[in-house]
Amino acid sequence: MLSKAIRFLLWKMLKREVVYDYNYYCRRKIGHALLYYKTDQFIFENRFFEARKSSRGYTSNWEEVEIARVLNRMGFWVDIIDRNVSPEFLPDDKYDIFIGNGAGNSGKYYAKYARTLQSAVRLFYANGPEPVFSNELMKERYLCFNQRHPDHPIDYRRMITDIEIEESMRYTDAVLCFGNSFSMDTYRKFGKPIYQVIPSTSSLIKTDLKHLCDKNKQKFLYFGGH
Repeated sequence: MLSKAIRFLLWKMLKREVVYDYNYYCRRKIGHALLYYKTDQFIFENRFFEARKSSRGYTSNWEEVEIARVLNRMGFWVDIIDRNVSPEFLPDDKYDIFIGNGAGNSGKYYAKYARTLQSAVRLFYANGPEPVFSNELMKERYLCFNQRHPDHPIDYRRMITDIEIEESMRYTDAVLCFGNSFSMDTYRKFGKPIYQVIPSTSSLIKTDLKHLCDKNKQKFLYFGGH
């Protein structure tokens, strides 16, 4: 138990301080890329196949490694910083590509980094709809529930409060948007090129789609997540 506690604390400290480099697949360097997302899978499991094997339960852990691997194969030396990096950290303006998590509160430093990295092509990695619109949708659902259940009102949770979306878009060259056309459309007002990223699925999930489609849609709720 003590070893697990020490490992957890070390992991937390490393996430705040380390700029992790991932270059197992970079055979011919043509540029330098910075990924601002998560370092969970890179800190203790520093080989791609180990990371991929152990991350099937949570797709973002696999996706972060896949992004680095693809950039490597394109010829980019990759540095990764965690979404929980120390607030004092500021990257050097030495990168050709910057891919940064920006749609949720965990992307709170995207605008600061994008503004600093003037030499890079800056890609806003959107794991959901545009933050202001996302909050409006969230409030609408809470209001609907509270009106139906006035004796059991619930407070807002997981509202996006740390993203400066206007500032972020000012220093964004293109948006990489997870999801469908609904999510993509919420970013069109900014006039940036938008590229769709199809959400991945864990290989552990076994779903009978025909069985789902046969259900009475008035009485059936399918909830998919971690």
